[in-house]
Amino acid sequence: MCTTVSDSLPDFQQLFSCQALRKLSMADNDLSNLPTTISSLVNLKELDVSKNGIQEFPDNIKGCKCLSVVEASVNPITKLPDGFTHLLNLTQLFLNDAFLDCLPTNFGKLSKLRILELRENHLKTLPKSLHKLAQLERLDLGSNEFSELPDVLEQIQHLKELWMDNNSLQRIPGSIGRLKHLTYLDLS
Repeated sequence: MCTTVSDSLPDFQQLFSCQALRKLSMADNDLSNLPTTISSLVNLKELDVSKNGIQEFPDNIKGCKCLSVVEASVNPITKLPDGFTHLLNLTQLFLNDAFLDCLPTNFGKLSKLRILELRENHLKTLPKSLHKLAQLERLDLGSNEFSELPDVLEQIQHLKELWMDNNSLQRIPGSIGRLKHLTYLDLS
C-alpha cells in the first residue's frame, strides 16, 4: 500500500534528525507547510520544495545557515518571513509562480545572491535594500505588475541578465545605461 505525503510531513519527522543532510528535495508533493523542525538541518545547502502547496516558510528557517540554493517555485507563498533574510549564504533563490506582492525590507542582507528569480508574482516595487546585492548577476522579474523599472536596479552594478518581460512598463529610463555589465535585457 502506498502512502502519500500530504499537508505536512508527519511521517517524516525523523528526517529532520539527519543533521548531516546537505541536499533535500521534496518537489512535486502536496505539502502545505514546512515544519519548524527544518531549522535542525544546520548543514543543509540545497532545498527544493517546488510544486507544492506551501503558503509560507517558518521564520526559524534562519537556522539553516548553510543554505545556498532554495527552489520554491510553484507554491502559493504570499510573503517571506524576516528569518529568510538571515540565510546569508544564499546564492540562488527561485520563487517563480508564487503569490508574492512584496519582499522583506531588509532583503538586501542576502548579499551573496547571484541568481534571483521572481517571475510570475504580484510584485509592483522592490525594497531599496536590493542595491546591496552586489554579486547579483541574473534577476528575473518577468510577468509581475511593474509599471516602471524600479530605480534600485541601476545600482546593481554586476547585473548581467535582467528579465522584465510581461509587465506593464510605460517607458525605459536612461538610467538603464548605468548597468555596464548587462548582456541580456528583456523588456517585451
